[in-house]
Amino acid sequence: MDGISGKEIWRSVPPEEKFEVMAQAQAYGVVSAFIMILICCTIAIGLKLKWLMWASLIGSPFMFQFAAGKKWRDVKPRVMLEYLGARSAARRFAFSVRGKNLSCKFLFRGKIEQIFAEGAIQEALEAMIDNTKEAQVWVALFGDSIVLLEENIGGAEARFAQLIDERLSIESRALDNKGDYSSNKEIILKATNRSRTAVDTFRLTSPYPAALIVFEKKLAQLREIQTIAHKVIEELPLKVNDDFDSDGSGVMIFQ
Repeated sequence: MDGISGKEIWRSVPPEEKFEVMAQAQAYGVVSAFIMILICCTIAIGLKLKWLMWASLIGSPFMFQFAAGKKWRDVKPRVMLEYLGARSAARRFAFSVRGKNLSCKFLFRGKIEQIFAEGAIQEALEAMIDNTKEAQVWVALFGDSIVLLEENIGGAEARFAQLIDERLSIESRALDNKGDYSSNKEIILKATNRSRTAVDTFRLTSPYPAALIVFEKKLAQLREIQTIAHKVIEELPLKVNDDFDSDGSGVMIFQ
């Protein structure tokens, strides 16, 4: 695994989640400043110390800055470690499906719901009973594969792992009919097995709609690149060398 710096990990966090972390830190700072003012005012009234009340009001911005900074330094490393762990686990599952390009292009949090075929009533009931029909997942997009990773007590589990090839089907739906950049969107992922006898279908959504849009665009680009690459390989003319070795084996040469 190649070396990853802290800055690179932090850049991989979607901006929406960064704003959420910042909002948590600022909210903690506001609450801390309010509690300080409340305590100082209570003491000032009880001891009749007016200067303490004014001192708390003057010192509240400093309390806000201190508390917000402390919360930020606590939450940010935690988020970075979560992304680093999810990235490492997703690489392992991408390798298990024979992914060759293990460079993580995009990583974010999402939610999936498994969609069963009309005749698969028993499978749908079992999934509802086992509480496995819906799950919070990490969505990892690699150069030639996609992994939907669920965190469990016993370890990470790949709910969906598929190479970006002809067996992968993608469908995007804007639920509010506002086009490709809708903030209320879902992506339908379908993957057929190698024997073309079964189809795994999942509905993917995310609490970070902008990240879902970026994921859709990046996935479409990678799929187009893979399609072009396969087409070029298929169209390469193949020539058999007329010179054979003594053992009768020939040499295949790409022109």
